[in-house]
Amino acid sequence: MLHFVSDKIFYESKVIQGNYLRSTNSSQISKAPGRLSRCISLLCVVYYVCMGHILSLADQSSSNNTTPEYLENLLTTNKFKEFITILQIPNTDLVNPTQRKVIPYDLFFYNGIFGGDILFRPGQILNEGEDFDFNVPLKLAINKWPNGVVPYYISKTIEDNQTSVINNEIEYTNRKLAPYINFRPYQDGDEDYVLFFRGGSGCYTNLGRVGGPQVISLDDLCLVKYFITHELQHVLGVGHVHNRIDRNEFIDLKIHNINQALKSQYEIYASDAFVNTGPYEYYSLMHFPVKVPGFDDYYGFELKQAGFNESKVGFGAYGLTPTDVQRIKTLYS
Repeated sequence: MLHFVSDKIFYESKVIQGNYLRSTNSSQISKAPGRLSRCISLLCVVYYVCMGHILSLADQSSSNNTTPEYLENLLTTNKFKEFITILQIPNTDLVNPTQRKVIPYDLFFYNGIFGGDILFRPGQILNEGEDFDFNVPLKLAINKWPNGVVPYYISKTIEDNQTSVINNEIEYTNRKLAPYINFRPYQDGDEDYVLFFRGGSGCYTNLGRVGGPQVISLDDLCLVKYFITHELQHVLGVGHVHNRIDRNEFIDLKIHNINQALKSQYEIYASDAFVNTGPYEYYSLMHFPVKVPGFDDYYGFELKQAGFNESKVGFGAYGLTPTDVQRIKTLYS
């Protein structure tokens, strides 16, 4: 385009030059080339300055569409398709309150998301598309946050009283995981950050740092003690304990009891976020409950070790346990 426009300017300049020469006498001809040359140079300078300004504005516009204010505006003005495109969310029902589905399971086990409450980005599951097998680990690409610093922004879609719950959970998480982790408010210039919002179906977030803005979606029922802390661990790159590659040593999976829509949530994951990060712990904040979500009469798995209270297994009756804390220290040391 630049070459075409430049040629056009030069072509028109030749026409101007010819017309000028035809309308002047011989004494003026010698002056024409110099004047026209200066005009052409000036036109070129103006053109390239204008084009540079236009391109600069385009780049600025492109970068601005990832700011929290821009994304927040998309939510409040119902521009959900653009929102899910930027955040790589598969469906508008995951962000649009008017499309919120009645979920027959616990909100943390929404069957519209592969990981229940984990929203994988395209390409994050490295062996995606292979035949489903509970004994073949999924290979994941998970990135940590540099220096353990995680910027966050709480959108206006969340009410003030709910914001205080989020802030309390963040404060609790920072206190328990210091000095390795620091969730801090968003600052101008932050490219990678977490956007809290209240949207459509389920409670979910991304696993690890995915680059650019990413989300924590919170339904009203998720805005309770320790649930948000659970999601914050996913943001840091930690998955569910029952998905660990060594889980079969500690739980006996009851595949026939698990609803087909929920089976993917009982996969095994192969990742540093699940292996070599401390002992397997039933009471971890990141462990699933023993019963199949929404089907309390059926066990999703049974504990292989005796002496544990089954009712305390599942999303942390005790908050972040020492094992949970040690896992983060190992990952972020």
